[in-house]
Amino acid sequence: MIHYALRCDKGDKFDGWFDSSDRFEKEAKAGGLECPCCGSPKVERDIMGPHVVTGAKKKPPPSKELVEAMMAQARKARRFVEENGENFGRHFASEVLRRREKGTPTDLVYGDPTHDEVIRLKEMNVKGLAAVPWPDLEPATPEKSGRGGARKARKPGSGVN
Repeated sequence: MIHYALRCDKGDKFDGWFDSSDRFEKEAKAGGLECPCCGSPKVERDIMGPHVVTGAKKKPPPSKELVEAMMAQARKARRFVEENGENFGRHFASEVLRRREKGTPTDLVYGDPTHDEVIRLKEMNVKGLAAVPWPDLEPATPEKSGRGGARKARKPGSGVN
C-alpha cells in the first residue's frame, strides 16, 4: 500500500492509501476521489516528506484503559445527540432536503440515509454530512456482545447501529 498526503482544490488536506501509484492516478483521472471534508472531486497529491524506516519498534496498541475512556466519550457524544438532536431515521435525506428548501435549520439531526442518498446530498452541496459509527450505549459484556447471550434490543426506528 502507498500512503499519499492529499489536498483538494479548496485547500483541505487529508491522507489516502492506494494499492499503487497507478491506482491513484486512474482514480484521480476518473473523478473517483473525493475530499472527505468538503466533497470536492478535484483531489491531488500534496507535498510530503520521505518515509524513513529506522528499525525502531512499532508503537504498542493503546491500553485497555485508554480504549475504555475513548468509548466512554463516544457513548457520551451519542447520548448528547440522541437527547438533543432529531432522528429522521430512514427519511433522513428527504427531510434534510425538505428543510433545506424551506430554509429551516438542520443543526443537529441524524438518521439512516442509504449510500446513494449520501452521494446525492453531497452532489447537491449539502454540507456537514458525516458517517458516525455509534458505539453501544452500554459497555460490551459477554451477555451483550453476542459471545454468550443476546444483545439488548434497541428502540424500533432509533436510527442508530
